[in-house]
Amino acid sequence: MRMKIGEMTMNNIKTARQDILTKKLVIPENYIIVVGCGGSGYNTAMILAMAGCKNFILIDHDVLDVSNRNRLLTLESDISRPKVEILKDLLQSQGASSVITYNEQACYKLLEGIQKVHDIDVIINCVDTFYSIKMIAEFCIDFGIRMVRAGSDDDKISFATSLGGLLDFDGEDGYQTFPNWVGGTMLSAVLAGYLVLYPEIEVPVTTIPVFTQIFGQKEEKETK
Repeated sequence: MRMKIGEMTMNNIKTARQDILTKKLVIPENYIIVVGCGGSGYNTAMILAMAGCKNFILIDHDVLDVSNRNRLLTLESDISRPKVEILKDLLQSQGASSVITYNEQACYKLLEGIQKVHDIDVIINCVDTFYSIKMIAEFCIDFGIRMVRAGSDDDKISFATSLGGLLDFDGEDGYQTFPNWVGGTMLSAVLAGYLVLYPEIEVPVTTIPVFTQIFGQKEEKETK
């Protein structure tokens, strides 16, 4: 019993400053699914756990590569470990009480099976391929689950709660290597965190070029 009281006290201390925010955070009670545990997904989950979210389901088929470490808080000894397992350890260190992992490719059937046995509050859509982005969005529409999309690519960060007309668009698919670093992924993750913790906010697909729109810097023209 003393352990439980102590844990409650520690949790209260941890969230004390955010509990007095003018606009209160809404901490999901049910599971948050993170699909794509690379840059944006990994950092969004970390932010949510730090804010007090307790229940996560992580889906990603990939393992940690050296090149991922410029945007994922990891150890050198984590190289070649599944990203979902590394993230699970990090979330549990921040107080997450239930973290379920699937070290496999996300698909509609997998998501359907998960929602049959777990109550889901939100799905964070951080996959890389256009086909998978659309699949997750369509699944959320079919089952009435809130979706939050986040991603970053070079100077651009994107976020959304709905893909809108992009659901009807057949874009180029397949894995691609995007120029990226922790700055872009953390910016997109912070915005995704706001969308999860303030569920009244609805945002269409929004892309922000960091240097031009945030810092007001003119784009450099290539000289031939």
